[in-house]
Amino acid sequence: MKQVLCSAMANAESTAEKLRRSKISILQVALVFVWFIGVSSFPTLKDKKDYPKITQKDEKQRELINQMLSKRTNDMSVILRSRRALTVDFPSVPTNTDRGILFSKTNNMLAVFQNGTVKGINDQNSPHVQMERQSFNTSIIRIMAVETGLYVAMKKNGRIVATNKKDSTSLWIENHEMNSYITYRSYHLSDKFNCTSKWFLAIKNNGRMKNGNNTLSGMNSAQFQFLD
Repeated sequence: MKQVLCSAMANAESTAEKLRRSKISILQVALVFVWFIGVSSFPTLKDKKDYPKITQKDEKQRELINQMLSKRTNDMSVILRSRRALTVDFPSVPTNTDRGILFSKTNNMLAVFQNGTVKGINDQNSPHVQMERQSFNTSIIRIMAVETGLYVAMKKNGRIVATNKKDSTSLWIENHEMNSYITYRSYHLSDKFNCTSKWFLAIKNNGRMKNGNNTLSGMNSAQFQFLD
C-alpha cells in the first residue's frame, strides 16, 4: 500500500512539472508573437514615399527660427561682454564722447528738459535735443543732455526719466542693427531679468516715450540714428 502511494505521488509531481513547463512554453510563444506583431507594424524603407514632404514654407520657417536663435545668442554675448566690462574694469570717466541728435525712426528727436521730462520733439534747433553720447568700454554708453546735464535713464518699471545720478539705470547697451539704425537697451534691466527682447529706449509717433516693458528691437520707435 505504501509503494502504491509513493508511486502515485511521484506521478502527480511529474504531471505538475510538465504542466509548469507547458505554461512557460505557452508564455514564451505569446511573447514572441507580440514582438513579431510590433516589429511588423513599424514602417519599412518601402514606406518612405508615404512620409510627409518638407515644403518650401517649412524650410523658410525653419530658417526664420534659426535667425531668431542666432540673434538672441548674439544679444546675450553683448550682455556678457558688457557685464564683464563693468565688473572687471569700469572707468570713472568716459573713454570717448561725441555730441549730436538722436533721431528716431518715428521722425522724433529725443529731448530732455530741466524738470526731468523726456520726450520726442520735431524742433531740431531746440537746445534740448543736443545729446552727448558717453562711451564706457564695449557697447556701454550714457546719454547726457547737453543743455541740462541730466542723463536719460530707465526705471525698474520701464519708465523713461532724466536723472543726475550716474548709476546703472542710466547705462545703455548700444547695438548697431543690420539696417544701419541703432538701438539702446537698458543695461541694468536686461541684466536683471536676463532678457534681450525688450527694455529698449523708444519714442512713439506722438512723441511720448514708450515704456520699456512694451518694446521690441524691431519696432520703428526703438530705432535711432545719431546725427552729428
